[in-house]
Amino acid sequence: MIFFSRVKTSFILFILFFMSFDLCAQKSENPNSDWTIAVSEFKTEDLPSSYQSYKTIVPEMFLIYMDTGAKRIVPFEEKKMRALMEVSNKKLRLIKERAKLIKDRDDLFLSVEDKKTKDEKEKKLKEEILKKEKDIYAADIDIKIEDTRFFTSGDPKAISLWKHGETLYKIPENSNLGENLKKENISAIIYGSVKDISGYMVITAYLDTGLPGMKVYEFSGAGRYDDVETVVETIARQIYTIIQNTKEVKIFFDVSPKNAKVYIDSKLINDFLKPVILREGVYQVSASAENYVEETKKIELKDKDSYTLKINLKQAETLKIGFNLKSAAPDLFFKSRYSIRIPGIIDLPKTKSILEFEEKGVHTFGFFEPSPDILLSNNVRNMIIKLNKKNIKDSIETQRKILYWSLGAFYISLPITMILKASLDDQIYAFQNRKLPYAQSEVDRINRFGMTQNVFQGITIVLGVNYFIQLIIYLVKTDKALPRKIKPDYAEPVYSEVKTDNDVTINAEENKNEK
Repeated sequence: MIFFSRVKTSFILFILFFMSFDLCAQKSENPNSDWTIAVSEFKTEDLPSSYQSYKTIVPEMFLIYMDTGAKRIVPFEEKKMRALMEVSNKKLRLIKERAKLIKDRDDLFLSVEDKKTKDEKEKKLKEEILKKEKDIYAADIDIKIEDTRFFTSGDPKAISLWKHGETLYKIPENSNLGENLKKENISAIIYGSVKDISGYMVITAYLDTGLPGMKVYEFSGAGRYDDVETVVETIARQIYTIIQNTKEVKIFFDVSPKNAKVYIDSKLINDFLKPVILREGVYQVSASAENYVEETKKIELKDKDSYTLKINLKQAETLKIGFNLKSAAPDLFFKSRYSIRIPGIIDLPKTKSILEFEEKGVHTFGFFEPSPDILLSNNVRNMIIKLNKKNIKDSIETQRKILYWSLGAFYISLPITMILKASLDDQIYAFQNRKLPYAQSEVDRINRFGMTQNVFQGITIVLGVNYFIQLIIYLVKTDKALPRKIKPDYAEPVYSEVKTDNDVTINAEENKNEK
């Protein structure tokens, strides 16, 4: 009998499977439905106070760059996991409902109702429990069917933004991401972080479908805070290569010089002997090496299984300039590496360059643009620059706080003054129209109130003037943070070696961060 029962159960499952297979094979998602992307607010870590707004600015930029109207062919694995998640969630919901019915049945034994009523309720609960058990059994069959179901590739789906990209998605805490995304008809979400590393911005983004077993893709980019648009655009382009299911392409390298640093979409290539796997799409390649001209180029990978990336950097032409600042002897850095201690001579490329001068913790950035007479000169030209006397970064931060407090005080005082002025005008109008007692005491009271209003008005004017003064000071200080132009010393145009009593030897390879 046991054997017969098992055969019967297997036979029923077999019949149900093939009866539903035809339906499942024909069942498909709405061909007009989109593959919807949402973007959530990014986390921030160690960002300066002036850049805290990047937690919303960065994801809002992703919404802009992701709105391209591209299409995606949903892969077999994703379709299968979505179908399995749907039937698994249905089974879990039925199990929870059955558990509640069993609890209600157990609680019925402790109730004070009469036996007839309890028997009727118990009978009804048993019927509902039995029905739930049948539904759970049917859900088990649905899970087996979906697990063995054949999914076709189907037509490409249009990639769209959740709520037309007008708002950021808020990820609920301590909840199932996949279920939450399904409720909002979201196919995948982009979330991530923005953090500060040594004064540079690092953005990390994740593409997550919320489906169990599906890969969560990670993307990252770094740069100056002012380059946020470029960094986000680069990451968005990388995300699209994954979303659009473009095929993989092998990249081999032929690089000269061998010590060059090569970046593909801001990612450093560590080993030129091993091929890199990318996907079809557009990439930005940059290469640099010491004493070579830096090159940047956009490339498009398509219609091939492999490419050889040939990079041959041109050797940079250099010139020599000298610094002999009589009032200071700062250290000079070029490309964040220690070069010389002034007075001294430095080799620079015959192009625009940014230099950094540091003395006693005070930094000054200088902009050098070689003029034709410097390029044609056979002598080492002597250059000068006006150095900062105070730490500009700390000074700007202090002034920014003063500016915010000044604005806050003005905003507090202004509405109070306006309310007092309106109240004073009302009282004068009421007195003139005999709506207030026509007496000297009332006149004295209104005069005292007017004096109070005049005091607040004077305070508001002073606070307003103070705010604009602090704003001007702030703008002047921020202007000092900009690179200053390095100019020729017309008093002593030719650099001459400065003799010192003691020879000083400094490792030219010393890194700025190790000083």
